[in-house]
Amino acid sequence: MEYKTSAEGGINLDENLLWLHKLVPGHRKLEAKEAKSALGELNIKAEQLPRILLSDPAVQAIDEEIQGGDVIEVSRSGGRAGINLAYRLVVAE
Repeated sequence: MEYKTSAEGGINLDENLLWLHKLVPGHRKLEAKEAKSALGELNIKAEQLPRILLSDPAVQAIDEEIQGGDVIEVSRSGGRAGINLAYRLVVAE
C-alpha cells in the first residue's frame, strides 16, 4: 500500500487510514470511457449526477489526479444486496 505524504514529508494518516474504516465506501475515479459507458447505461448526463466536492476527504484520498468534471464511482457493500454502485460528479465548489 502506498501512503500519501504531507508537505513536510510525514505520512498523512487522515487520508491513508480513511479507506480502512468499515463505514467509508470505496471511491475511484472513472476513466472517460468508463464514465461514458456508465452514464449511457443509466441514460443520464453527467450534470444529472449527485455532486461531490473536490475538497471532500474521500476525493482527496484517491491516488489519482482529480479535477472538476471527473466522475467518481462509489461502491458500497449492502449485506444481502451485495455491492451497490453509485456515481458522483466532482465539482470545485
